[in-house]
Amino acid sequence: MNCPVYLDAFAALLPSGIYSDSGIAAWRDGQGPHDVSREQVLDKPYPGFGKLHIADRLAFGVAALALGRCGDRGGNGSGITLGIPSGSLSTDLRYRESMIAGFPSPAAFSATLPSSPLADISIYFGFKGPSRVISGDNASGLCAFQQALTLLRLHKAATVLVLSIVAVDPVDRSSPFIPSSLTKDNRAVAFLLTSMQSRAGLGFVIDARFDVPDKKLPDVPGEPYFDALITMLSAHQTGSVSFAAKGYRGFISIEKDL
Repeated sequence: MNCPVYLDAFAALLPSGIYSDSGIAAWRDGQGPHDVSREQVLDKPYPGFGKLHIADRLAFGVAALALGRCGDRGGNGSGITLGIPSGSLSTDLRYRESMIAGFPSPAAFSATLPSSPLADISIYFGFKGPSRVISGDNASGLCAFQQALTLLRLHKAATVLVLSIVAVDPVDRSSPFIPSSLTKDNRAVAFLLTSMQSRAGLGFVIDARFDVPDKKLPDVPGEPYFDALITMLSAHQTGSVSFAAKGYRGFISIEKDL
């Protein structure tokens, strides 16, 4: 039998609002996940926030929102798994534009890897454990979630921050460089999973299966199952969310630890 895994914190930057265990906050007029500001996710100064490229900003922002109530979770036993279906495509395009203009941008170049969002999070919050990055299709977040459970259950990490990030600059939504199969609806979701229950955690036990043999469930674009999970957690409810995407068939369930 698998050892229990606990959900200590969650957060999301969705088109419908800013979600955390503290509640739901509305966006300012005309604002959305892609232009989240530092003070909406972090209650202390961070001068570099405004200079982060879109994928890095969304990832750091949702991580800061999730980790804000949990104290120090860094160290050698803390890992990160990141699912980022559109990778660093928008930053790649900004770097390409700078090259064409004759002034290659070092700042853009440093963020032209799908793993770039992990750097600022790891440095700021002190995460020194294993990391995994999955990029390229709409099931990247599910794969990141599965990888996190594997790291915890194999005792490769004691804490894993799971991130699912969709980051496409609004100016690139019609770009031919971005495959039509990838969702362009910006969003960021974070789950902090641990192998031992923490006093600072939410007290939820979380489980998932990724191999339910139900071929009748059609693939669903994007990752609506994470949105459903965030909605459930925001309402302090327990239950189960089913998913079907890119060969994955299964569910994620949440129960209150008694």
